[in-house]
Amino acid sequence: MNQTNIQTKLALKKLKGIKPKGVKVKLDSSLEKMLSVTEQLLVKKPEGIYLDIIGYANLKFANKIYNDLKESLKEVDFSKTDLENWVLVNVDSPENLMYRQGLGVCSGALLTILTERNKQKNKKTIIDIDGSNSQFDGLFCFTKYADEVTLRNFKGNAICKNFIHSKGEGDKLYLYNVGKSSSASSCGENGKLDSVYLINSHGGQVISNHHVKNMWLINNDFSSSEGLLIGGQVERIWLLNNYASSFDLQFQRMDAELLFATLSDSSVIKKVRSASLSTLPIKFENVVIHSKESNYVELDKLSVKTIQVGNLATTQFKPIIDLSYSLEGKTFEEIKSTIVKIEQLYDEINSK
Repeated sequence: MNQTNIQTKLALKKLKGIKPKGVKVKLDSSLEKMLSVTEQLLVKKPEGIYLDIIGYANLKFANKIYNDLKESLKEVDFSKTDLENWVLVNVDSPENLMYRQGLGVCSGALLTILTERNKQKNKKTIIDIDGSNSQFDGLFCFTKYADEVTLRNFKGNAICKNFIHSKGEGDKLYLYNVGKSSSASSCGENGKLDSVYLINSHGGQVISNHHVKNMWLINNDFSSSEGLLIGGQVERIWLLNNYASSFDLQFQRMDAELLFATLSDSSVIKKVRSASLSTLPIKFENVVIHSKESNYVELDKLSVKTIQVGNLATTQFKPIIDLSYSLEGKTFEEIKSTIVKIEQLYDEINSK
């Protein structure tokens, strides 16, 4: 990509009201080299580009892109700021589906490469990008290694799909007002990912196969669906202040420590059930559900050691329930600090 093409891209974004945080691409800079290499890679349409049956990139393609970028950028010392600006330059791509999916896979490969390099220097890689409601399908999909990633105000399908995979490792993934469908689906599969936070999203179902230690869904509006949730391997599941007319929660392959749910006005959980083909029940150590509308929930093929529903839940967990309902209308930073308080309170109460 030449300098003229880059500046043309930025100028078009400004005309559409997109302000990519004052991104200025200097000739022969690390950012310019990243943009040039990724464009050349995708324009060439290298052998190995495959899309699955629903139009998403697959692991074979992702591995090829990672290897090609690692080789092409081995002499380019790019920073987290370069990566964040690379993302902002590439939002709202007018290209076809294959190219857009390729950009998403490139972003995940670039994040993995940066994280690997920083780990060798004993540095954490902390990414925080505000997309200003622009679109980036597949952003950071197939990232293998990451420390902490925060994405705010992005639209697009399959954002952070397959985030941390194939024995990769990651700490925290925050998605705030992000996505259309499949956000963070299959994240942590065959990898090690500590926590995923889906906050303030609107519309669409949550149908996913998460493999994480902690899964948080906060202030999401699933009114266009029944809020169906399929969990993979998750130790603690927090569903706080989400809205849907009714939730049908399905879980599979899970022996979980906790399901803690507080529901917005007019929302109910009608059923919590196993989606596994096995005849063995899924085990939960503790289930706590508080709804202003109902004191009843149906359990199907679940084995629960301790369950507290409705008014009974307030006997032991009222401080957490109150904090959960206070999350509505809070800023992202306020929500993050409240999450820490909720975890501390739960551990204190549960240890008694």
